[in-house]
Amino acid sequence: MIERVLEGKYIALPADEPGAAYPWVLACHGSGRCALSYRDVPFYVKQRDIALAAGYAFAACDLELDTYGTPAGLKKLDAFYGWVVANLPVRPRAALWGSSAGGSGMFRFAGAYPARVHLLLGTFPVWDLLSVTHLASMRAAWGGLEGEALEKAVAPYNPAAHLEWTLQVPIAIAHGRNDRAVPLEKNALALAHQVGERAHLFLTDDEHSTQAFGLYETPLFRQLLEKGK
Repeated sequence: MIERVLEGKYIALPADEPGAAYPWVLACHGSGRCALSYRDVPFYVKQRDIALAAGYAFAACDLELDTYGTPAGLKKLDAFYGWVVANLPVRPRAALWGSSAGGSGMFRFAGAYPARVHLLLGTFPVWDLLSVTHLASMRAAWGGLEGEALEKAVAPYNPAAHLEWTLQVPIAIAHGRNDRAVPLEKNALALAHQVGERAHLFLTDDEHSTQAFGLYETPLFRQLLEKGK
């Protein structure tokens, strides 16, 4: 593995030099995390290692508070995507991997730039922003709004209201049945119900936690990454 750590950016490349451009994962971290979580936090490192084992490059940027699908978060992802394709030996289309709050940013990016995306992966990703308004981090990301004002602000940017943002690409999601932060029924299950057989779900009894390593006890992520190459 070859790592590159730059201000607000984390890059990991497979050790071997590619004969052509790498397929790559653009990762969208959860609230309270950062690009370096994919180097320092075991739960996030696992995602990096799955991608590398499948022959993918892996890239993440700091989203700070803008993890909940905000317009500012989309701008950050757009700028980072442009930097990656300009500076690294990668293909134009990326696999997106969103975790928790980063899931809503992942879906927003896919909806805004469909030609840049070939696969969607998620670890307890937020699909319905209105299902997580109970989280202080979500309200902070949206300017501290609450109640009807928050619902009105979020409405145009809520992935659950934009099925087209899932594109026509495969989706793999791991989610815990005991997740109280990002409720399973209104997120992974609701998404799967809407998109049908394109969604591949792996459900466990885990809670919403970076100790939920049971979410990785599935070959789905590796299989879809390899198929997408």
